[in-house]
Amino acid sequence: MSVKAMRYLRNRRGMTLVELMIVVAIVGILAAIGGVAFMRQIKTAKITRLKEFTMDAARGQRDMFSRHGTYYPIDAIQAGPINHTQDRKVQGNEAYRWARILQFNKDLPPDVEGFSYAGAAGQACGACNGFDVDTDSAWYAIEFRQDLDGKGAPDTRVIITSDLQDPYILNEGQ
Repeated sequence: MSVKAMRYLRNRRGMTLVELMIVVAIVGILAAIGGVAFMRQIKTAKITRLKEFTMDAARGQRDMFSRHGTYYPIDAIQAGPINHTQDRKVQGNEAYRWARILQFNKDLPPDVEGFSYAGAAGQACGACNGFDVDTDSAWYAIEFRQDLDGKGAPDTRVIITSDLQDPYILNEGQ
């Protein structure tokens, strides 16, 4: 080793405590800002997925109406909830009906529930919660719910009806 290199190694200093505290503070601020932005992106992605589920089920309702002249459920105003725990291959459960009748074969996350409402002309949509559904003819409403705030109850709802072209979002991640 040369004399110059030995002097350099001997005179080298480490970081002071103040410099280290400044670096830690900057990293902490960046992490806090990044964490908030990341959580916002997660909520946006989950809402987009709920909209996708809703649009897919609505397409199935329109296909069913074009084939059979009625919407699903045929006999009742509300079909039971579909969620991830139900097997689409077990005949008779709600997941099987959604998969067979509406061609809805999506795998739902554990905290997502889907509902289908339908009625004939003159039947009111009691479950549509303030949405004006034209009941002069046959109608349908599709709803998907998910807990986005982590409190356990499904708080975000995405709804589409036979009168709407695009899904409507209620309580967007709140």
